[in-house]
Amino acid sequence: MGGMGSGKRFGRSKKALAEDCWDIDTTDFGRRGLLAPGTHQSGELTRTRTALLGRALSSTIEYTIDLRDPDGASVELRYRLVLADESHVYRVRLVSTDCAFGGVRWWFLCPLVRDGKPCRQRVRVLYLRGRYYGCRACHRLTYASTQNSDRRVSAYRKAGGNSETYTETARRGSLTEVSFSLKLLKWEIRRLNRLEKRLDAG
Repeated sequence: MGGMGSGKRFGRSKKALAEDCWDIDTTDFGRRGLLAPGTHQSGELTRTRTALLGRALSSTIEYTIDLRDPDGASVELRYRLVLADESHVYRVRLVSTDCAFGGVRWWFLCPLVRDGKPCRQRVRVLYLRGRYYGCRACHRLTYASTQNSDRRVSAYRKAGGNSETYTETARRGSLTEVSFSLKLLKWEIRRLNRLEKRLDAG
C-alpha cells in the first residue's frame, strides 16, 4: 500500500509550472506571527489569482500550527477539492534551523512518498498538484523562467550551435551568456550519458 502521493504522476511528458500551482510558504506563516515557539494557533489562508480570460480564482486552506513541542512541531492542513469532491486533512512536520544573526527559520518536511520512500525534503514552499501538497521535486515542477531557458537551448542546438562555440563567446560576454553556456554544457553531458547507455546496451 503506497503512501501519500505514491500513485501515478501527473504530466509525465512535460513538467508543470510551479507558478500554476497553489502553494503554502513558511515565510507567509512567519509574517502573520504564526511561528512563535510554544504556540498553538488555527486559521485559514485565502489566495486569489487571475486565470485565463481574466477569470479570478480563489483557494482557501485551513490550518492548525502546533509549536508547543519543538521536536514534534507540525501544521495540520485542511482543504476541499471542489472538482474532485474530496476533503483532505493531514499533518506536515515542521523543523527549524538557526539563522546566522539570531532567531530561527522554519521549514516544511515534504509529506509525500517518492520512489517508494518518504520524501521528507526540507523546503520552504509546498505546492498543491493533484490531491496533496508536496515539494517541487515530488511534483516534478519547474519554473517558467527555467522552461523558457530550456526552449532557448533546444532552439540553439537545432540552429547548429554547440556548447564549445558558445562557451568561447561567453568568456567575453555577460552573466546571462555565461549562465546559458552552462545550460548548454549540462545538455551536452546528458546527451553523452544517454549515448553511452545505448552503447552499453549493445
